[in-house]
Amino acid sequence: MKPDNTKKCDILIEAGKLLTKSGNIIGPQEVAIAENKIVAVGTDLNFNAAKLLKFPDDLLIPGLVDLHFHPGPNSWKYSVEPDEWTLTKGTTTVLSQGDAGINNWDYYKNSIIAKSKSRVVMAMSISNYGDKLETVNYTKSDEIDVNRSINLINKDSDLIWGISFNAALGSCNAPDPEVIMEKVLKVATETNKPILYGIRREPFDWPIENQLQLLRPGDVITYCFYPGKGGILNQNRIESSVLDARERGILFDVGHGMSSFDFEVAEKCIREGFSPDTISTDFYKRHVSNKLDHSMPTLISKLIATGMPNTDAIYKSTVIPAQILDPNNTSGIIAPGKLADLTILKWNTNHKPLIDVGGNIKHSEYYESILTIKDGIIMNQAI
Repeated sequence: MKPDNTKKCDILIEAGKLLTKSGNIIGPQEVAIAENKIVAVGTDLNFNAAKLLKFPDDLLIPGLVDLHFHPGPNSWKYSVEPDEWTLTKGTTTVLSQGDAGINNWDYYKNSIIAKSKSRVVMAMSISNYGDKLETVNYTKSDEIDVNRSINLINKDSDLIWGISFNAALGSCNAPDPEVIMEKVLKVATETNKPILYGIRREPFDWPIENQLQLLRPGDVITYCFYPGKGGILNQNRIESSVLDARERGILFDVGHGMSSFDFEVAEKCIREGFSPDTISTDFYKRHVSNKLDHSMPTLISKLIATGMPNTDAIYKSTVIPAQILDPNNTSGIIAPGKLADLTILKWNTNHKPLIDVGGNIKHSEYYESILTIKDGIIMNQAI
């Protein structure tokens, strides 16, 4: 069929498969993009496109959403400048896990959020400097300024998704994490924001069941497949308090990082029907120097290799985290009127080593990103 010259678009993508908003994979499908929006989805769209992209064997999905990332200035403790490590790998949106605090928020929003091509959303630390400094975030609970945190978050509510509190020892060596959590809850309640929470493991001074009881529906626990003591497994069975928390609407996120993803833990949980609600990398500075592929497509491949269904792993890396960050669904769905944040994934049938934090290896086929579109602009095309 000849294109209708009266129907014009900037980009027309022809894909072999497409992920729907309900989590099904259908195909083949076409998607038309004009400026920064999707204008049509279907078959035989008959557009006169300025650029035609054909991927007959590959999967078109919404741009990947990394719900736990560390975007920021390279000089800060964990941070990497986001675009280099996101848009080249199919990720279009990231949530910062507490990289900024109340004393450096203005600098952060002007130098990182405003200047990044990828979408950067903040889970604000209520420590004064977030993760800027080499020291731990929380040493004394009385350093936290609750009222100032509330005012700042309310002022920039559109940029700040929620509050981050990592209670683990590497970020919090305060002797009273419960008091800090009380303040986090006050800020979260007063600003009507969710919490991105890292469970306190070592030292074992605060039982996991007591921590989980404080969280509310919509709050997100990260590091859910941590392999050490104090995680969600107790003698190889999921803690009953964890199951109760999920029943109450608490969400569980992967947060791979350098110590929080273990194949055996993930396999046991998935086998018992406990899959993560969201998949995230916890990408930070050390991942640059260790030269391992720590991208979202590789992490999705790791979850598939542990037994998570293919479609489920992709859905929980796109549609679900996008809904968590933006209940209005302006992106994260391939539908007319939505932002044109899109990724093409190719399933590579060669085997490569997929490695967990303990060095355990699964040799597996894997996903790789071959096209990234952000706001209707091609950011990366591998072929």
